[in-house]
Amino acid sequence: MRRRRSSTALGAVLGILAMLLFSIPAIAAENVGNVGQWFQNMEIGLTGTGIVQGVSQKRDVTGKKYDRNYATYSIDFEVNADIAKTGHAYMLVEAGNGLGPDPYYSVFGTLNEDAIGSQPLEVSELWYQQEILNGMFKFKIGKVDLTDNFDTNNVADDEETQFLAGIFVNNPTIEFPDYCFAATLWAQPTKLVSVGLAYGDADANWNQVLDYPFLMAEVDVHPELFGLEGNYRFMAWRNGMSHEDWKATTGHANFGFAISFDQKVLPELTLFTRWGWADPDIAKNEIENAVSLGFQLDGAYWGRDKDHVAFAYGWNILNGNYRDEVRAEGLSPRDEQHFEVYYHLAINDNVNICPDVQFVMNPHGIKENHNMLVVGVRGQVEF
Repeated sequence: MRRRRSSTALGAVLGILAMLLFSIPAIAAENVGNVGQWFQNMEIGLTGTGIVQGVSQKRDVTGKKYDRNYATYSIDFEVNADIAKTGHAYMLVEAGNGLGPDPYYSVFGTLNEDAIGSQPLEVSELWYQQEILNGMFKFKIGKVDLTDNFDTNNVADDEETQFLAGIFVNNPTIEFPDYCFAATLWAQPTKLVSVGLAYGDADANWNQVLDYPFLMAEVDVHPELFGLEGNYRFMAWRNGMSHEDWKATTGHANFGFAISFDQKVLPELTLFTRWGWADPDIAKNEIENAVSLGFQLDGAYWGRDKDHVAFAYGWNILNGNYRDEVRAEGLSPRDEQHFEVYYHLAINDNVNICPDVQFVMNPHGIKENHNMLVVGVRGQVEF
């Protein structure tokens, strides 16, 4: 899941209309007693997350030294409601403050994917999902975060409880749109295989939701190897916005391919890996290939059932055109490498603390950007 922001209220309006379109007939088909049951099936959650980070970098390409500290917080208010047995509605309201270190340092992705800047209460997601044919198909429409269902990973997917660096939350080569008007369809004909299709408004501005399509297809395989769960996801995507190529001509769509795997090798140990490729002719694709891998070890191994420790390594392989551009500026191109390790410590059922350390080599693919050390701690209260 990746945090992104949208400032228009039209998304909420369209989401409400979509929810009503599907839910009104379903509710009308129920008697008064069942309407009461619908409200009983509503679940409400509140999560507050605070993060403090310190960054040390000897110097960047300008020769400046940066040793600074940053703090951010975010609040998530979630409402889930089951409607007429086969329908489900969801709303996410977010608020927060703090940009974290990312505006001040040059890296691919983010050092704090949870940072949202100065944001008042805003409806970030509002959608309705309908099951069809006993759950074989699931159709969703509304204001959607497409990363909730695509490019997921059991170990590296959630900046609130797992890795903080953006390259370990979602594949950095995929040009996902912001929270946007979207429709998704998932089919699971067998327990082993599921197939997903997505349409989204690529520029997420809610004015011309059909003019610039973001399209994505994903095939997932869910084997059990020696009784241990595994998930193998294969993706293709296309962003229909107008992009510049390296010759500054416009009108090009962006596209790419990706995989996301996670596999338990022991009941307490899960391995993961990701790979992605994006069209090297598009100028914004400074990374052509991105590879990441790592593990999560659950605390049951040492008697702490609700704790876990995790490690990730990311290798951002530069686009050849970007390498030439860096050399033309008199600098030395190098693939960026990113390391992160954290320990998720559950204080109780509602509170957890997570020390986190990141190390970045060749930030933004430039050798003259000296290596970075990022030390932080994330605290979270959840109800």
